[in-house]
Amino acid sequence: MTKILLFFLIIFFILSSTNVINAEVTIDTNTSYTVGNINYTVNDTTRIFNQIIIDDNYIVFNNTGFNVTSVNPITIYIDYIDDDIIHANNNDLILEFVANTNAGTVTFNINGMKNLQQYTVRRDGTSIATPTSNISGSLTFTNNAWSNHTFTIFQGATTTPTPGTTTTINILTYFPILIILALLSALAIMMFTGMTDIKALILWTIMFVIAMLTIIIITT
Repeated sequence: MTKILLFFLIIFFILSSTNVINAEVTIDTNTSYTVGNINYTVNDTTRIFNQIIIDDNYIVFNNTGFNVTSVNPITIYIDYIDDDIIHANNNDLILEFVANTNAGTVTFNINGMKNLQQYTVRRDGTSIATPTSNISGSLTFTNNAWSNHTFTIFQGATTTPTPGTTTTINILTYFPILIILALLSALAIMMFTGMTDIKALILWTIMFVIAMLTIIIITT
């Protein structure tokens, strides 16, 4: 009898240490949740949560958990959480939030992702990491450059161009192909027009090469 009573006391203690909200809950913009030195606010007022779990170290919205570690207090504004992360497709937006703190390295541990799936983390639109979730569906990344930053997480290794960079094409690589195409085009024109002058053939070839190079330069 004593063992049974002790068992129920342990279960009661575990349940009482975790705050669970079970219901269809629409979050108001003024509602915030504090977990340690992390303050969470949900900006997506259209999102309906069936469950919110608040613990000493983490918070869970439906099946998406946030376990954030920061030396300094940090504020996180959640703008978007995908309804069905497990069945998302590559390039789908999974999560978007804004975070702000004074300084220091902040570790973001996001739970409820696909297990062993690669994701792309962008900060203010620029890719900063492509981590892979573990077998439990937990995704971890860090950030140590701070101001007010918007973080977005996409499924798959998506890439974004770095501002200020351009694509360079080595024209010399394609030059022999251009010469052959230009020569064939010039020959075709001479055959249809009855021209036999070799100088005209050379002139047409040069003109075609210049035209093709111009098109390549303009379109790249």
